Amino acid sequence: ATNAFGMGVDKADIRTIVHYDLPGTLEAYYQEVGRAGRDQKPANAILLYRPADRQLQEFFIQNSHPPAKDVHRVYDLLLAQNQNPVWWNANEIARHTDIEERQVQSCISVLRRLGLADRAASRDQDTGEALYGIQLTRPDSPPTPTEDEMNRLRHHAFRQLEKMVDYGNASCQRERLRTRGRRGSRT
Repeated sequence: ATNAFGMGVDKADIRTIVHYDLPGTLEAYYQEVGRAGRDQKPANAILLYRPADRQLQEFFIQNSHPPAKDVHRVYDLLLAQNQNPVWWNANEIARHTDIEERQVQSCISVLRRLGLADRAASRDQDTGEALYGIQLTRPDSPPTPTEDEMNRLRHHAFRQLEKMVDYGNASCQRERLRTRGRRGSRT
């Protein structure tokens, strides 16, 4: 199962859900296994978990929450081009900022989440070749994330992952969900 499975399948007679890797949150896991047994007949959810799954999720968390200074550097570079959209890809931005390409992609994702940037697509009028770039949606509004905010988001994601790891390590997952739900309702 994947998060795409959790979002898009609408079949009532799914009998078994198997997760080959640990999801990043209990909420994602619950959404995905909730696709099984919608016809009220018995269904199974199988979670295959190993410690390396945690490392993969930690990698995802680190990469989806880049340092605020990098987000600002990417935004400032795009703004300095005096064209909107900017027809550069992440590799070109990386060369101009000395930020790794993967980190540039994360910075662009943060800008998109903040509503400051969006994808742009067009065609070269001469060749017909597809062009992709970045549209600054509010060039008069500088990005606002601070390092503290990015750290807070990162720590929240790590706490969510810790809950999922606890669930994966539990001797009885059903009881773990029950106790988590009771604890969560008190706070």
